[in-house]
Amino acid sequence: MLLATLFLMVNGCVTFHDTEPPAGVAWHSFYEPIDSPALRSFMEASLQEATALLGDPSEPIMEVKLRRSRKRPAWRHLRIAEDFSLTERVPNTSGDVVIYLGVDADSDEVWFLLAHEVVHVLNPEVKDWYMEGLASYFAITFCEARFGSSGGWRMRFENMENEPYACSYRMMRAVAEVAPEAMRRMVDFVVADETRLDWQRIDVNGWLASMSVEERKLVLEKIKPYVKQLVARPADKVAFTVPDVFGW
Repeated sequence: MLLATLFLMVNGCVTFHDTEPPAGVAWHSFYEPIDSPALRSFMEASLQEATALLGDPSEPIMEVKLRRSRKRPAWRHLRIAEDFSLTERVPNTSGDVVIYLGVDADSDEVWFLLAHEVVHVLNPEVKDWYMEGLASYFAITFCEARFGSSGGWRMRFENMENEPYACSYRMMRAVAEVAPEAMRRMVDFVVADETRLDWQRIDVNGWLASMSVEERKLVLEKIKPYVKQLVARPADKVAFTVPDVFGW
């Protein structure tokens, strides 16, 4: 279950459906609501912290709905995905966002997954390995500050050499260590993803150009060890832009 959870941390990097729901029905209505005051309080606290660190959401948020990504009994016949973690806007609403969680509310893993998805609440359209790494870095830092533990996620990411979520976490952690303010500004460099309709990505070259020469050199040194692993991932799942200076 631990590995399955890791591989299904997909925030919107892949979609969990490839058809449209029945007219007037939103996708989240097919999944189990999470009625946990503790998780709701944690979500609100982590969203406040993420906003303080990274800035306001790209669009105003009216409500964040929490769902366990397990089909409700009445919808068991539907052939749609389960046990994924993902964040998406609710279509045709003014500011509603849904966080789906791939584990139960009483799982030790749920806190990290929720804090990770909270970063995606700020802009669910960004599907990019730089953003994935930032979300994981935030989640581990926030959980450790709050609970003294990340629920085992830090060790997992340290020990998985080539897994992309682990690589993106270690990359952005390294960036944060040498250029914390640059890391925080990264979310200001969001552009449309030319390869996927309605997706966005990080303009890494624009972000690098905003830095001082010394800061840029340090950040590039931290990104370089992870380029090979991340560029090999399917671009139609999660974007990854190699800095121009590397000459790929």
